[in-house]
Amino acid sequence: MRGFRQLQIIKDIVPSLQAALGCFYEVVLHDFTDVEHSIVAISGNITGRSIGGPITNLVLSVLKAGKVEDMLGYPTTLPDGRVLKSSTIFIRDNSGKPIGCLCINLDLTAFLGAQKAIETFTEVHRDEPSGVKEDFTTDIGQLVTFMIQRSVNAIPKPVALMSKEDKLQIVRRLDEEGLFLVKGAIEAVASALSLSRATVYGYVDEVRGQRLLSSGSQTGG
Repeated sequence: MRGFRQLQIIKDIVPSLQAALGCFYEVVLHDFTDVEHSIVAISGNITGRSIGGPITNLVLSVLKAGKVEDMLGYPTTLPDGRVLKSSTIFIRDNSGKPIGCLCINLDLTAFLGAQKAIETFTEVHRDEPSGVKEDFTTDIGQLVTFMIQRSVNAIPKPVALMSKEDKLQIVRRLDEEGLFLVKGAIEAVASALSLSRATVYGYVDEVRGQRLLSSGSQTGG
């Protein structure tokens, strides 16, 4: 309940925070209770999203990895080429569990032409967190499609010619990125890889088992 009150307080100040920052900013509040519809407050129209929209793949991957730390001043690029300076600040309950995040996106388009003159204003960290490209999508299905397509494209052969190991590699990457936290992801992967749901479930169990064995061998003496 305490966590709910924390999010409600932040939700109430989102419009005022965005107004104080200015028209080049978008402020978004995510509630991790439902990652498929995590946006509970948004002010500013930079990414085209709205209340009820999904979490981003970057935040999913951080939650999956379990190393949840604030990410400040990292670059993201929208489909139309606009460059953003983004920050993601995680909100925790009294036990330290992440329950949501506040995201602030600055559209740099108007400033890039004068970047040298305002260098300190536009400075961003050049490496995206965890090497993951962040996708801003308007619904969870689009996010799932983007994540699956990127992993499939990383294998330089058609799906019909992929071996089991190729498909395991795709499932391993998607699991590491947190895709299987999303409802319906198993079915979407099964369709993309021409596999049955049962086979995809088996692949997920297999890659997680391999990860546990690898972790155990690294810590054993």
